[in-house]
Amino acid sequence: MASLPLTYMEHIAVDEDWLDEKLRALKTILYLVMASGPRCYSPHTEGVDAKLILSTERGNLININLLWNKNPKTLADIPICHVLPKHPTSADKGSPAVFIRGPLKAQFRLVHNVDDDQVFVSELLQKRNRIKPQLTQHSIYDLVLCQWPKGKA
Repeated sequence: MASLPLTYMEHIAVDEDWLDEKLRALKTILYLVMASGPRCYSPHTEGVDAKLILSTERGNLININLLWNKNPKTLADIPICHVLPKHPTSADKGSPAVFIRGPLKAQFRLVHNVDDDQVFVSELLQKRNRIKPQLTQHSIYDLVLCQWPKGKA
C-alpha cells in the first residue's frame, strides 16, 4: 500500500467542512495548510502553508494566500475541503490559537507547550493582568494557529 504524504497524515483529523461560519465569523486570520492526497487542490499546492483572507460569506468557498517562497499567490473561491488547519507545534510557544471543535469551539487560547499530539494552552489575558494563567491540556487537532485577535493583545 502506498503511503500518503506526511503533510496529509499530520492534518487528517478534520472533516472537510471544519471551517464553518462560526470560525469564519471570528474576523481573524487563520493559518492553514493546503491538503494533500484525495483532498488536494492541485499537485503544486500540496502541503503549502496558507492563510485565510477575511472576506464576505460565500458558502463553502474561501479566499487564501499561499505562503510559499518570496512569491505569495492569492487563490479565490477555493472550496473549504482543500484546506486544513495548521495545528500548533513545539515551535509555536507563545502563539495564539483558536479551537476548531468541541465545546470551546471559536474560543482563543495561548499556546504554552506542545508534547507529541497534546498542547497546553491558557486563556488570552491582558498584559496588565498579573494573574498566572491556568493551563489546560488538549489535542493539537482541536486547535488552529491564528493571528492575535483584535483587542486581546
